[in-house]
Amino acid sequence: MYILVKKLQHLKIVLKDWNKEVFGPVQYCLQNSRQRLELDQLASLSDPSNLTFINEASAAKEEYLSMLRREESFFHQNSRQTWLMEGDRNSKFFYASIKARIAKNTLRKVQLDDGSISEDPSTIKSHAINYYRNLLNAEYQCTIQNVEAIRTQSPLDWLPLCAEVTVSEIEHVVFSMKALRSPGPDDFSARFFQMF
Repeated sequence: MYILVKKLQHLKIVLKDWNKEVFGPVQYCLQNSRQRLELDQLASLSDPSNLTFINEASAAKEEYLSMLRREESFFHQNSRQTWLMEGDRNSKFFYASIKARIAKNTLRKVQLDDGSISEDPSTIKSHAINYYRNLLNAEYQCTIQNVEAIRTQSPLDWLPLCAEVTVSEIEHVVFSMKALRSPGPDDFSARFFQMF
């Protein structure tokens, strides 16, 4: 595991250098792409019958849309890193995130058992308490047969728990992860491992 971590750290440095060489600063490239698109569109409007101008304007539009997607991806990745760096500190960012989450998760109205809708906070509170009280008071049927079935298993039945992890199992886990969630402690998201 130590070797994998060291290789990922080295890869991170190499990828940063590659990103600077190949892509450059995203905002600068986007600005250049937009200027090129505007010039090519003006040229095609000045002579609409010239196919060269039309093709250049079309290519410039594709390049500009590609740069917009790249900028969106950059900000998406940057927001995840901001959360990792600023998220758990007592910062404005932290409190703004908490405030937004509270606003999103607040129950403002609830549908009662009779089908009516109530916005009264005390009614919402009592309805929620009753719902979970009924849910959690449901009886769980733990029978001796269930316990005996586990106790009477032979050690051979436990062997799969001690088996080596296979490549297909690792692939299944990696590809079942959501690709664009926050990166792990190594700063690589699941999408990186799914792509490479």
